[in-house]
Amino acid sequence: MAGASIIVFITCSRSHSGPNQSGVVCLYVLIEAQSARLFERTRNVMVPVTIETLVVAILPTPSVVVLRPKHGEALAERVLPIWIGPAEAASIGIALEGQTHLRPMTHDFIATIIRAFDSEVERVVIDRVEGSTFFATVYLQHKGRVLNLDARPSDSIALALRVNAPLFVDEDVLNSASYPYDFSKENNTEAAMSDFRSFIESISPEDFSREGRSENE
Repeated sequence: MAGASIIVFITCSRSHSGPNQSGVVCLYVLIEAQSARLFERTRNVMVPVTIETLVVAILPTPSVVVLRPKHGEALAERVLPIWIGPAEAASIGIALEGQTHLRPMTHDFIATIIRAFDSEVERVVIDRVEGSTFFATVYLQHKGRVLNLDARPSDSIALALRVNAPLFVDEDVLNSASYPYDFSKENNTEAAMSDFRSFIESISPEDFSREGRSENE
């Protein structure tokens, strides 16, 4: 389709606007088509994830949110822990438990603003990791446009929970920063949950900077 568009515009390059202006139009279309082909070649797989567990700690111990690919996904037997700040962890925990406050918290207020402007969070994607820092993008629909907003994973997750937006992680991020975990023995018993929590707590921030990743708070 991109190639056909280029042929059409080159064929019609001589317009009433003059050869110079029509040449600019042809160049623009060619660049757009080449960018589209480049995007197709480099587009990564986005894996849907859920929050497996949340450990809310008191400073100086960092909190951690653990993401896991949804059941049936190729990487479902891996977990992605991300160290976050205590305030963001508390906000995520409140949303997970469905608690409400008399006065809106920061992420509640952001969700209210989004709705007030007739906008919608389409999805949240943890799409990049550099060194020890995760990056996320919030895809916001507004008046027929999709805005890509750079954000921290902790804020993005806290917001997604409040607006029922799906969470995704780039497959490359999962491959480079997740940990294998055997869920086959789990049956939601107290012992199984205790074992999983012990596994998470056994991972230190030093492990993340060396092998895994943490969020830059």
